[in-house]
Amino acid sequence: MLKLENERQRILFRLKLLKILMFLGLVACVYICQVRYIDKIMMVFVGYVFICIILYSIAKTKLSKSIVVNFKDEIILNIINELSATLTYDKSGYINQDEFDRCQIYPDKLKRYSGNDLISGTQSGVNIRLSDIYATKQIQTNNKSKEIVVFKGIFAICEFNKKIRFKTYIIDKKAKIFISDKSRAYMDDSEFEAKFNVYCTDQIDARYILTPRFMQDFIKLKNEFKCIVNACFMDNRMYLFLELNKDSFEIRLDIKISEENIKIYKNEIEQILNIVEILRLNDDMFIK
Repeated sequence: MLKLENERQRILFRLKLLKILMFLGLVACVYICQVRYIDKIMMVFVGYVFICIILYSIAKTKLSKSIVVNFKDEIILNIINELSATLTYDKSGYINQDEFDRCQIYPDKLKRYSGNDLISGTQSGVNIRLSDIYATKQIQTNNKSKEIVVFKGIFAICEFNKKIRFKTYIIDKKAKIFISDKSRAYMDDSEFEAKFNVYCTDQIDARYILTPRFMQDFIKLKNEFKCIVNACFMDNRMYLFLELNKDSFEIRLDIKISEENIKIYKNEIEQILNIVEILRLNDDMFIK
């Protein structure tokens, strides 16, 4: 842990030095523009800042590459082993795109699909796999091609050990996703209806899955993570999409690596693993 902390401090020192050099470069640019009576100082300023932002981002990524790997090998792996003996962790693994596309919630023609931090095994008697996923698509705007993010967050697959005959979708209303080939199911829970749209291929099956208690638990899950949450129920699985808009399980260079601060990372991981407990997926409804 001490070795990681020393490495973190070295990285911060180098990044701080880089900021100072960039600031001095900015001062020099402004001075030169004034001495030579260059009238486009603002254009030079904006261009210089833009270049500095790109260079700083590249430098930070390169300087952090080693500590990111070491942090996951030493800290994240130890936390997961401490929390559960039935889960395994693969820092470079992730759930494949075929399973992501299977639900047909997000566009099937993705430009980019990547991930990391695969956790798999059994949590409270439920088989679960989850990982960070980053997915983008290409769109055309004003005769220009643009790449936009369609999903960035945690993608989890929980097995119920019980066959679900039809498809049921829970779509966060903030996601602005419409499942066009499925019928809309209206739930009796007004709070749930205010936050989510339900689509299904069978109304009875949808209500069998979405019990009053489960709907309240799903609201609790959304409130816990404070993000867009979508889900699909099919076969014997629940596919859960938490749009956290961040890469989880990553080291934060602004936090000292100490025994006390490790609890911050541990709490974040516990929160994600508690999906099973929050939704009570290990009760009699889902277990044989």
